[in-house]
Amino acid sequence: MNRLQSLRMKVKGVLTVLPAALLIGLGVLLSVLPQPVQANSSSLPEYIPSTGKDFWLTFLNNSDIVYSNPALQLRIYVVTDSATTINITAGGTPLVTNQAVAAGEVYEYTASSDDRDRMYTKSSGKIELRGVHVTSTKCVAVYAANSFDNGSRASFDVTPVLATTALGTEYEVQTYYADKTSTEMTVVATANDTKVKIIMGHKAMNDMGASFDKGDVVDMIMHAGDVFQLIGEADDEGYS
Repeated sequence: MNRLQSLRMKVKGVLTVLPAALLIGLGVLLSVLPQPVQANSSSLPEYIPSTGKDFWLTFLNNSDIVYSNPALQLRIYVVTDSATTINITAGGTPLVTNQAVAAGEVYEYTASSDDRDRMYTKSSGKIELRGVHVTSTKCVAVYAANSFDNGSRASFDVTPVLATTALGTEYEVQTYYADKTSTEMTVVATANDTKVKIIMGHKAMNDMGASFDKGDVVDMIMHAGDVFQLIGEADDEGYS
């Protein structure tokens, strides 16, 4: 039976938080199923629009697949009802520049192997420059998709991306209990000198072999486009 666990986070600056539950046989973009993310801010309206002109995102670790695996496909979709021009950068590198998109058109960007390396986050417990920045001259809707098919198993995960103006500064991240593999959450900073504090709800490991235990406080300073992912250990208590 699934149990929800939570993690609390406060930041000075605006960022987006991406939670995920990594389950056997299913790839992950932001979540296998939609995960609850609460932005606790009195400044946020009751209705949060999903369209805008500025967006940040990244792609989480998917079943421990490496970015160079051709079975892994990362896509960004931009939908608009007005003629617009879009730009996409990843890891600070321009990928799409001044791309015209007609009214009613769906623009699809599929990352090459080199570009996947700029936007796919596989590490745990360290800051990397792997944020994807999408901008538009008119209001658009942005979706991100992560698909994987190696012949024996496959997945297709997609999520709407909230505009930067819809983001907050205090979050409680809840993930599903995973008894066989692990769970994940990722922070993407949208501005320089963003101060992030994470209060651990359960244990996670970093790439250097050190652990973050339940109750630990993780403090860091992130800059625009920085990404910080945590991959939790699977056990009978779950992870957050």
